Amino acid sequence: MTTAPLTLPPLKKIAPSATSLTSFPYALDLTQLKNGERYYIGNTNFKDFLLSLLVKKKIILVFSTKAKLDIAKTILFETGIKNIGFAREEQTISSEQFTKFLNKDSFNQFELYFILKYCVHLFWGYGVLDLNSKGDYMVYNALKDERQVVKYPIVLTTHHGLYSLLEKDATLYADFSIAFFDVEWRYKNYNAYLSRTCDLYYIQNFIDILVYKYTSFEEKEHQTLQAFDTFFTMFLGILWTETKKLFIGRAEESLQINPLVNNLDFYQTNLLLPKLEAFKEPLQSSLSEQDFHTLWKQIEHFLAICETIAKVDRKMYGQNGSDFYFLFSEEAKFTNRDEFKEQFQHNPIVFFSHHEKAYQKLIALPTTPSRKLAHFSTLGALEEKLKSSIAVPERTETGSSIFIISTVKDESRQIFEALQKMRFLAGYEFLAENITGGAGKNIYKANKKQKKIVIGGYNFLMMCYAQKVHFDEILVWNIRWTQSQLILDDIVRYAPTTKKH
Repeated sequence: MTTAPLTLPPLKKIAPSATSLTSFPYALDLTQLKNGERYYIGNTNFKDFLLSLLVKKKIILVFSTKAKLDIAKTILFETGIKNIGFAREEQTISSEQFTKFLNKDSFNQFELYFILKYCVHLFWGYGVLDLNSKGDYMVYNALKDERQVVKYPIVLTTHHGLYSLLEKDATLYADFSIAFFDVEWRYKNYNAYLSRTCDLYYIQNFIDILVYKYTSFEEKEHQTLQAFDTFFTMFLGILWTETKKLFIGRAEESLQINPLVNNLDFYQTNLLLPKLEAFKEPLQSSLSEQDFHTLWKQIEHFLAICETIAKVDRKMYGQNGSDFYFLFSEEAKFTNRDEFKEQFQHNPIVFFSHHEKAYQKLIALPTTPSRKLAHFSTLGALEEKLKSSIAVPERTETGSSIFIISTVKDESRQIFEALQKMRFLAGYEFLAENITGGAGKNIYKANKKQKKIVIGGYNFLMMCYAQKVHFDEILVWNIRWTQSQLILDDIVRYAPTTKKH
């Protein structure tokens, strides 16, 4: 007697059809604006401005950070617009491969976790998988759907995501307009992308993923991949040993090094570099086109770094900070405006700024009142401000929710410890970035507490905004960056306009 194979239904998929949005706060057709121009939009209501850009579909909205992207995504979702695409690969899987996987004779622990996660996604009606462990990615890469890219009418991405997308295929979204938010960050982010770090340990993890995929799901030997896995592990160990010698007796966590090629400090590594490059053709003939492209693009990035003045960073990890690894990157690159715009030759593109008044004003857009930010430099002044904030009549019963911007961990700890000694704050939840837990844990608690004081940096505040955590007041202890005013403007602009209940 034979039994039917075990199957699970596919995750609910949102089709990339036209949006249901029919009315717009303003009429903003990007195709009618001057290509490549920078526009000042002031303190225009962020939600209204965002929705007005959707008069014409086929648009890529580009933000400087993932948190800002998430804020925009939440706004669009709440408006009923769910057919949004992203620059990253869609995490969907092949039903045929998944059925084959489900009917294996046995499963290891991370495979069972993957099946449980899929069932949870299925129960809640999610459209794509949420992958957050090495085991998840190992199974996903073995099961993923190799279909063509689905082009949604609205695409959200970060600056780095857009640069990566254009580098892979500059013509894929050639019929899309590009709207750049946070225009002031574009050069900094682009230069950072050109000088991006090469994480050899990430490459090692990806090789492990490929080994799992090709040895667990195909009935043939993959000697080339196995040999490359063994070689790369050895190569990484030798490179680590020779790099470690450069840091002996030095307190610095970052060093500039001469080109690694023909560098006597990396004698053994240089002996192995030709062997590393020699794996290119054998791997290309034994891997799928997509897997080979993904792997070798990372290898080429490292080989390019080997031939130029580079920077190597020592990163500590482990409970005692006694273990470390190394990250390599090219020295910072710089581009002018014309070089930057060259990569967008296939797209109409405009840049929006809420900070730089010297740019051309877009149109006479209605504005929203700016949130005032109070600045403090002493604990005494901060204590007096907290007393007055809590004494506001409408907050007396429910309590205030306050965020204190502090970008230096030692100062954050000092504030955190001082708050616990202030008796009038009894009953308040105190949360501090990297002190009372990770970002996810702190944001979860902040969302659950009405009376709270949260301490953290600019990016952490933006992450709170993205999760719709409401704050009655934002207090600034310090922002020690050269673009501090720009950061303060961002804080006001991306703040939620309504309180979450």
